[in-house]
Amino acid sequence: MSHPQPTPHTGRRSQSSRRQSGRIWTLLLLASCLLVPGPGRAAEAEPQRIVALAPNVVELLFELGLGDRVRGVGDYCHWPPELEALPRLGGLVDPHLERILGLGPDLVVALESEERLATGMEQLGVPVLRLHIETAAEVAEAARKIGEATGRNEVAEAFAHGFLAHLGSRRVVGEPSVAVVFGREAGTLGQLMTTGEDTYVTELLTHLGARNLFTDAIGRYPRIGLEEILRRDPDWIVELQWEERDARGRDLLLDDWRRFSTLRAVQEGRIGVLDGGYTVIPGPRLRQLYDALADLLGAEPVPPPPP
Repeated sequence: MSHPQPTPHTGRRSQSSRRQSGRIWTLLLLASCLLVPGPGRAAEAEPQRIVALAPNVVELLFELGLGDRVRGVGDYCHWPPELEALPRLGGLVDPHLERILGLGPDLVVALESEERLATGMEQLGVPVLRLHIETAAEVAEAARKIGEATGRNEVAEAFAHGFLAHLGSRRVVGEPSVAVVFGREAGTLGQLMTTGEDTYVTELLTHLGARNLFTDAIGRYPRIGLEEILRRDPDWIVELQWEERDARGRDLLLDDWRRFSTLRAVQEGRIGVLDGGYTVIPGPRLRQLYDALADLLGAEPVPPPPP
């Protein structure tokens, strides 16, 4: 934790530095009060007051039956609906450390990208579980780690096994190529966000027997030009939208592509829109995205293996 330094002109701390120092001492004092074990607290083997800000982490906690232990969530968490009554505690770049500490958490679950949250809590003596979640396989692994940290090993293992098994339940024929576009507004086909290698979308397509058209692009979520899609001529074009659209909104997105009649996907009517938060959050609802992609691409059930 950094400490305020004297200003070079006066040898005294500035007013903003004094405020920062006061804030730090307030946090430390609050931490010392909250983290002193009370009667029976030392005997607790499992955390009972959990805080998480990332939507996919929060969804995993509820999926594993830990919703009654969650004391606060991030500003962008909206699933499942029962979390709406919980305190909102900031996001990736602005976690409200004072408010979080005031809830008396005995476990904070954070993504590796949430460095400010994790470091701040660790410095104040709050246990932190750090997770890396980009793919479906990492969702299952994160569930196991949460289960181990919270005494829900069996529940977590059952979830992970069923989750991964579900992602192999359907398959398309012919390994079609798919161009995926994220979060585009109707009427815009300029720089498009797609998905590269090592992402949940590529992983789901692979499980379905399809092929992401841009696994050779640099980065997980690169920007590409329309001309690149025209040149590669995919079998399918799939739009993923965070916000739910009505029928008119989906048609407007599809109309943009229908102008390019030379595209094989347009000629064969192989363009579609999948919308809602489940499409952009790598968490337990990837089962829903897998099913939606399977329905769109016409995937058939995979026969179960012989006993």
